[in-house]
Amino acid sequence: MFGQLGNGLFGPDPKLEFTKPGHGLDLLARGTATIPEDSPYWRQYLTLFDSPTDLVLLLPASQLAHALRSNPRNLVSLIRYCVRALVRHASRGGTGRLKPGWEKQVLNAARVLARVVPVVLAPRESAAAGGQEADDFEQAVFWAQESRVRFEPDGEEEERVRPSSRERSASAGESAEEGQFVLEDGQDSDQEEDRTTPRPNDDSTPSAAPPPPLPLAEQLLAALVDLLFVPGLTLPPRSSDEGSRAAVVYAIWEYGIASPAPQQQSPPSSPTLPILLARFEILRLLSLLISLPSLLTPPGLFPTIPNRWRDALVSGRVVGAGDKKVVLCLLCSVLNTALAEGVRIGTLGGGDWQQQQQQEPHRHGSGFEGLKERAARLAAETARRTTHAASGAAASAFSAGSPAGGNEPTDEPTAKLALVETCWQFLDVVLIEHAPTSATDSPISNQFAYYFSRLHRSGDFDLLANGMVGFLEAGLANPTTTRTTATSPSLFAPLAGILSSATGSTGPATTSARCTTETLTVLLRLIETNRKFVQHHLVSENPALLVRVLVAVVASMVDWAREGEEAKLGLVRLASIVLQSLTAQVGGGGAQGAGAGKEGMVRALNAPLEPRVVGLALAAVVKRQVAAQGIETESADAGGYGGARSDHKADVKIVTFWEYLVISLHALVLPADPPSPSYRAALSTLYPSFLLSVTNLSPLVRELENEAATRLVRVWLAFSAPSWVLMEEGNPRLVFYLLEAFNNIAQYNLDRNPYLFYALAVSLPRFDLLANFTLALGIAEARRLRAARRERLRPIREGTEDEASSPASSSRRASRDGPSEKALGKRRASSVSLGGLSLGDTHAEAAPTLSRSESSASLGGASLSGEAVDAVGENRPFVGRNGFTPTEAWVASWREGLPLDTLLVLLSEIRHRLVELDPKFPASNPSIDVISSLRKVLASKDVQTILPPKPDSFPRTRKFLASPSSNSWLASVIYARLYLSQIDYLRDSLPVQLFAVAHAPKHAPRLGQLGAEMERVSRSAVQVGGRVGGVLSGVLGRFA
Repeated sequence: MFGQLGNGLFGPDPKLEFTKPGHGLDLLARGTATIPEDSPYWRQYLTLFDSPTDLVLLLPASQLAHALRSNPRNLVSLIRYCVRALVRHASRGGTGRLKPGWEKQVLNAARVLARVVPVVLAPRESAAAGGQEADDFEQAVFWAQESRVRFEPDGEEEERVRPSSRERSASAGESAEEGQFVLEDGQDSDQEEDRTTPRPNDDSTPSAAPPPPLPLAEQLLAALVDLLFVPGLTLPPRSSDEGSRAAVVYAIWEYGIASPAPQQQSPPSSPTLPILLARFEILRLLSLLISLPSLLTPPGLFPTIPNRWRDALVSGRVVGAGDKKVVLCLLCSVLNTALAEGVRIGTLGGGDWQQQQQQEPHRHGSGFEGLKERAARLAAETARRTTHAASGAAASAFSAGSPAGGNEPTDEPTAKLALVETCWQFLDVVLIEHAPTSATDSPISNQFAYYFSRLHRSGDFDLLANGMVGFLEAGLANPTTTRTTATSPSLFAPLAGILSSATGSTGPATTSARCTTETLTVLLRLIETNRKFVQHHLVSENPALLVRVLVAVVASMVDWAREGEEAKLGLVRLASIVLQSLTAQVGGGGAQGAGAGKEGMVRALNAPLEPRVVGLALAAVVKRQVAAQGIETESADAGGYGGARSDHKADVKIVTFWEYLVISLHALVLPADPPSPSYRAALSTLYPSFLLSVTNLSPLVRELENEAATRLVRVWLAFSAPSWVLMEEGNPRLVFYLLEAFNNIAQYNLDRNPYLFYALAVSLPRFDLLANFTLALGIAEARRLRAARRERLRPIREGTEDEASSPASSSRRASRDGPSEKALGKRRASSVSLGGLSLGDTHAEAAPTLSRSESSASLGGASLSGEAVDAVGENRPFVGRNGFTPTEAWVASWREGLPLDTLLVLLSEIRHRLVELDPKFPASNPSIDVISSLRKVLASKDVQTILPPKPDSFPRTRKFLASPSSNSWLASVIYARLYLSQIDYLRDSLPVQLFAVAHAPKHAPRLGQLGAEMERVSRSAVQVGGRVGGVLSGVLGRFA
């Protein structure tokens, strides 16, 4: 009765009516009723839905699939109707000739397509010939020439669906904002650009014959591109006195690349919530459409099967017919939007924080701000903080990779969050490597990658570096570094409460910060395609900005690896690839540079990582990570800006980047708390990238101090252990990389690294062992080291039960279990010293031993196990990991190539001099006098003549060389992130084949269970993305 009363008063609920039999989807799925394309039935799909949640509930994937099986013509008509609506609104959206409410129709058409197109493209179980039936259906619906849509202008003058390139150029030239499109590629004097990349069509000269009509897929993509620049929808509406002839205005969204801000102008107003939502929905659909074919491609076929949807976009066919201005407008709008948020984060949490604090009193407490203005500002800040607190749940869900429960963002900060993430995902999809197109006439150029590689202005490079470092800092944030961000409406602010909610945690938040993976991917593509980025920072007046990038990458890698979760291995692998490629360019450019540019970069790499150099946030992260390794560093608050503290120790110093890199390498290779065997085995595949990053920068290292030098030699002893060398066929190359680094340091900075060569002189017997290495000697040495280790551990194993329960033994167990306490850190630091750096079993029994540097050192779980050693008999072959059996011929093949000659002579001479300087060598720690004397010895002519003449060319550096398998792995990570961001649309409609997804239970969760369910799905998909590289051959690339 009450329901009928409600219907009588307010009319029937259209959403309820849509679900009744004979209406809505029921009518769509009837096999006997084909609805005409001009039927009024289709209009409800543009007006019915108020949010993405309504769409998911009212358009279940199961019913859409049923409609596709029973009457596919109706579903095709729905797609064509939505595409026609988008084309119509893109052609007349900004002219003011549409009825009110047209913006909602655009958003609903985009949402319906995001829900329906995956169902149509998904392979069906009924396909008799694999996926051929689905491919034929896609060809007929989206790519046939007769599939294009036409629309009637409702009594108005007939308009063309797509303006010509000349009209687009005129529109862009007349309507673009002043100062835009200043990216000129003809003034670049650098001739090192990649000549293999075809230059796209740079002109908008009309062809003699009109272009052929676009198929439906390209019409849809072209309409979405245009809708991103429609005034009143995705751009601010124009005033009445402005020209209103053009429906599309190609204006870059944010100041930045190709759109510098005017010198004297008030800060631009932020986009309103409707504009942010429209940009988000349209760009999200565009990203989804160009990703769907890749998501449906198995990883083994990804390097060979092209993606037609993506090719149509990146080739420029649907972006202004290849018009340079339109392509730049889209690329720079997305890039500037993403980078602007990163700059805000870096400004508030990085090196500019103190400057902002110093300017704050002058800005807010001066006479220019009256009492009324001050009260209004404080009220606005309070309201903004309240809004951020209320939207904390939504921000939490967004940080996990998807909108909260599929709901539409309800405030500007949350909408900005969603848009920024979508911008990063779009950039990743259009910039990463894909299979080449199937066209045989000429390769389709990637115009987005081309213009991205042509950036050359110093301001653009600074913006790129600051923006990307800001997002990496957000991923490294902890409660102590987020205190300044709660008052800013940025990506960082809504996460402040979440990050600070982790009780007792001093590391990064358990939920990965948004956009970190996407940021690293764009940074990798920037390094690979645009060498001018690194070269600019090498010769700039402030090379510390490049050091900030290096520190952020290393810190991210260490934090993710320290968590010991296999789900984070994909992030660790990506960071290691970025680090290797970045150090390759820094090492080569820094050494080959001329004059002040070279010395400035060398000084920056060997300068203390103070807050004024890398920013307050990164300095705090470095301090935390280094302190976790038992090394006391100077407080970031004391001395960072000239301050001092009375309780500060005189002998404590802040580490340099080179020392930080070595300490981080030691923490990754020889962790104090070894992770699980499976995790260690997976991490061992990244050792080449770790070591090559050190080797690439080795000619530039100066004044490596005690702690870092000792840890570097400990890593060397671990990798040169006989059991490790014999375990796998590729392990000797790691020994080669480290020997190459030691030779580089000796060649270019011998007398500036006395601590390192003191430690290397201690380990001279290991060099002798490698010089005379044979298979029998290696096996015998592995057996002996294993037996010696068992003897040392026997008292622990034979301890009685009473001793195990005693406080003393409990204390010993605690010291073995965790290094978290400060006292344990100090004890561990004292054990990692030059005096304790001996080979243990290669010296006398009473000599100090080097823990974790022998046969069973925690090297990725790949060290020789006790069973393997015990099984080695006089007449039994040695069997390593994965069934590898070393032979004498194999040993001889790599032993002759090790660069040992110079180091053997040099270290023998140094060892002889050290015995004269210190009779207790090598059993004692070196004094300051010994190190000072050693420095003079290293600079003496007698020692310098041992070194060969410096070559004319600088030692080569090794970047990461991608392979088809590594490209497939990276694509799986990127597309997994995009899949998670749209999981509400795709979860039950798209059978992903690029990676595996473990779905959460399909029953409707209660409100309290929704977050946990989404977290499980997110963790599962990311974990699979991290594991893909382990099963693909050649994922590490070629280290030529």
